[in-house]
Amino acid sequence: MRTPAGYTREIAFGETGAGKSRLLQLLADKYANQGGEVWALDMRALQPRPLIGHLIRPPEDMEDMKADGPFFDFVNSWCAHAYNTCRARGVGLLLQIDETDLAVRQGGIVPPGLVRVVMQGRAHGVSYAFAVRRPVEIPPALRSMAENLYFFRLTELRDVEYARQKGIVGIERLKRGQFWHVRAGYPPHFHGDAFQECPPLEG
Repeated sequence: MRTPAGYTREIAFGETGAGKSRLLQLLADKYANQGGEVWALDMRALQPRPLIGHLIRPPEDMEDMKADGPFFDFVNSWCAHAYNTCRARGVGLLLQIDETDLAVRQGGIVPPGLVRVVMQGRAHGVSYAFAVRRPVEIPPALRSMAENLYFFRLTELRDVEYARQKGIVGIERLKRGQFWHVRAGYPPHFHGDAFQECPPLEG
């Protein structure tokens, strides 16, 4: 199944304030403009955007965002609901989750509902776009499923090394809004401003 916007798998990595959340918004809005439906789980309570079909913020009692508490279950049930809704309605959608790593438990345990979206979503037209603070906090199997990776400023040694493995050097020196776009089979491409530029959605 393919929506007019096609199928896409996106993950943006970067420290808090680097610009990855803004890029996710631009990608989601572009998907919606191409005829797709967007469900967004927004950790930062950003202003609702008219193109988003469902903009959800976790309840106030999850403000601490502890992955070992109710937040894990919240993300799990929300992803499962989006997946099942998409299957039942027969229409595709883009599932956007900001700060996705907050839902990953110690030891790399990921909510089953989120895993299902990543591993089986394509068959039912469920695309995804995740923002993650540190790539090493997401299991390699999930990282490898994304067709587009976006690298904003990272400074932790293991994260810098992961970026280097993708052909990116000097990621710890990037300024706010600057990022590298990595797509399988292509060399990394530098973007100077995530607040002005948005890579094309390619399914």
